[in-house]
Amino acid sequence: MPAPDFARLLAPGSSHRLPGAEGRFVVRELPGVPLSLPTGSVVAAEPLGCGTEDPEGLAFAQAVGPGTYPVVLVTAQLLGEDGEHRDSRVAAARLAIRDEPVAAWEPALLPGENQEESDEDAPPGYPVDGGTGCFADAGAFRAAGAEEDFIGRVAAAIAGRPRAVTGPDAGCLPVTVPVDGDEHAMVVFRTGWGDGDYPTWIGRTARGDVACFLTDFGILTDDVETEKGPPESAGAEEAVRKRQAGAPHGARALRQRLDGLPRVTELLPGRSLRLGSLSSASGGFLLVNQDDGDVVIHRAEDGAAVWRTGTLLDEELVGLPNRLVLQESGDLAVFAPTGVKLWSSGTRGREVARAVLGDDGRLVLAGADGGEVWSSPPPRP
Repeated sequence: MPAPDFARLLAPGSSHRLPGAEGRFVVRELPGVPLSLPTGSVVAAEPLGCGTEDPEGLAFAQAVGPGTYPVVLVTAQLLGEDGEHRDSRVAAARLAIRDEPVAAWEPALLPGENQEESDEDAPPGYPVDGGTGCFADAGAFRAAGAEEDFIGRVAAAIAGRPRAVTGPDAGCLPVTVPVDGDEHAMVVFRTGWGDGDYPTWIGRTARGDVACFLTDFGILTDDVETEKGPPESAGAEEAVRKRQAGAPHGARALRQRLDGLPRVTELLPGRSLRLGSLSSASGGFLLVNQDDGDVVIHRAEDGAAVWRTGTLLDEELVGLPNRLVLQESGDLAVFAPTGVKLWSSGTRGREVARAVLGDDGRLVLAGADGGEVWSSPPPRP
């Protein structure tokens, strides 16, 4: 059985209609949540089943390198013909191993399962009868099963979502459940329309490396009709413009925003900037890592924004700052609090000695010889 056309169905901002049905599904991608994989053995299962089965038997035959990886949920928002929000469901959960495009999909198999047999019928999937699924390391799944009331703890974590979180996807947000002292041991989420059997696929890069594990909850299938163009993108851009326009502006507001926050004059490889600013030598320009997630170059004289990365967070996540990092690889990147890369300079593999903000208002990545490896556009006159 071939994999669904995930590139079409799960594209953020895409809009799909069920044949003969009113309304449409609009796809959104939530910020990733970190998951610890200390052994690299991946389990996708219902968390309420911890302790009822051997975790080694539940772990996929394909292991990955130990590390911490983001779990990204893709939601489908049901909008009526009037554009009003009716419902939101988790359409898929993706455990991202590499930030590379998927060139091919294959079923994620358990030990002893056969690739040829799985291709003849529906791919194997894990059963759900409690409306929740998870990704976890096999070791965490085993440790959770040894707890006296792990099921109760999962239920309390789901019910205890912050009440202040609002918005159409509030009920779809994932929950991280600690196990045996590991704060990122298990990521739990709701499953599509609820109970059922849900297959997991492995996405591979053009080189054949594992790019991700993706569990499909059957909300969006190949028979849906994809509308031309992302109709929600214009609305999203307008919302961003309104947020930017509504933010305090001017030199005084800029000074108030940065009062008491750290200010540096350069970023060296391996260093990062959270809430705070990078100043030009004269102080005439400031690059600010804002609490709304955007990284912006401001002219200090009047507070005007002259360049930005455009990495605004969803409104319900404002206050959890992104990180601006000059990586050892030579890339300058913006990472979400969960570790997902949101923006980069595209200079991976180049020899970059430091990041500085020039008195001409340009953010510059300088090489060891002082030459420019990359720069942001100059401010408009």
